[in-house]
Amino acid sequence: MFLTRIKPEKGLSRYTDMEDVFDNLFCDEFEGLTGNLELVPAVDMLEDKENIMVTAEIPGVEQKDVSVTIENDILAIQGEKKSLEEVKEKNYCKVERRYGSFTRNIVLPAPVQTEKVTAVFKNGVLTVTLPKSEESKPKTTKIEVK
Repeated sequence: MFLTRIKPEKGLSRYTDMEDVFDNLFCDEFEGLTGNLELVPAVDMLEDKENIMVTAEIPGVEQKDVSVTIENDILAIQGEKKSLEEVKEKNYCKVERRYGSFTRNIVLPAPVQTEKVTAVFKNGVLTVTLPKSEESKPKTTKIEVK
């Protein structure tokens, strides 16, 4: 199952265009106060007969700053995106990138073998493969018809 965010463009484009004009003219220094301040990685979860796979986008984060834990069928991805420069010293008109600590908790759809979980971080993408517990794997039982 795929979840897709749909943004209704009709009717809002005029407002968005005007907002962009004012942002560019006046360099809104308080923009960060009205936007989304929380740093939350986007996540996809895929399940097959053997595994649950979770993929999280965390660009700009180094591998050493990422932590993955499992407790009570909840996968926790934690980390920190560090700023490369001091923002206060610059004269920015727009600041959209977010920095700081983040946590993403994902309820797993089935019990997993925690000792066999693997996590790979490459090019800003974290892929966690969680083998399902034997009791959670689908089983086929033939029933005698009388």
